[in-house]
Amino acid sequence: MRPENTSLRIENTAVTDQGTYTCEIANSLGTFFTSVLLEVLVEPSVTLELNKLGVPECRAHGGNPAANISWIPEGSISTNRAMEPDRSWTVSSTYTATSSNVTQVTCIVSHPTFPQPHSSSISTAGSGRILWVRVTVSIIVVIMGLFLIVMLFSSYGQSWAQGCLREVKMPEPQGEEKEEDEDEEEAEWSHTQVAAKLKALEQRVSALEKQNQP
Repeated sequence: MRPENTSLRIENTAVTDQGTYTCEIANSLGTFFTSVLLEVLVEPSVTLELNKLGVPECRAHGGNPAANISWIPEGSISTNRAMEPDRSWTVSSTYTATSSNVTQVTCIVSHPTFPQPHSSSISTAGSGRILWVRVTVSIIVVIMGLFLIVMLFSSYGQSWAQGCLREVKMPEPQGEEKEEDEDEEEAEWSHTQVAAKLKALEQRVSALEKQNQP
């Protein structure tokens, strides 16, 4: 077997099969090596629409290799590339016009699987108005949210202050507390002495009564 007669066949090829393959052949003539680079081509799906900000966005999803995106007319372009879990590529490009006279833009996507570049157009006549409306609504929502937060904190602060006023008690002067404590102790001592004297008197009267009995 000669090296030039060898072949490698991979069925149901996926992007994950992409890479360099090396074949080693050993026979009576010696050991032979040959390598080949396998590149798996996957056609991307192309979409063009106005995104949430009202800006034209062109996407080439799930292609391999990554597609190239360009715009007509020229403007401010932002392009991002991301590898998907299956190792295919998604390219996203947004377009911002640098002139107020632009009313329509064209997205051009080039890829090895396309016989010719894929082009699609979209109107941008209402994109500025959509963006203005979204920004205005966002500002109104933020202002209302801040106003609600201020009102809640104000109400909570008043409730908290009132609760603190109920719980706080003004301390009385220490001198007065001491005098009151001394008065209470003296009163308790006087009551004790009186009770003891009364008890002693009762015992004495009882003893005299016993002595006077015949």
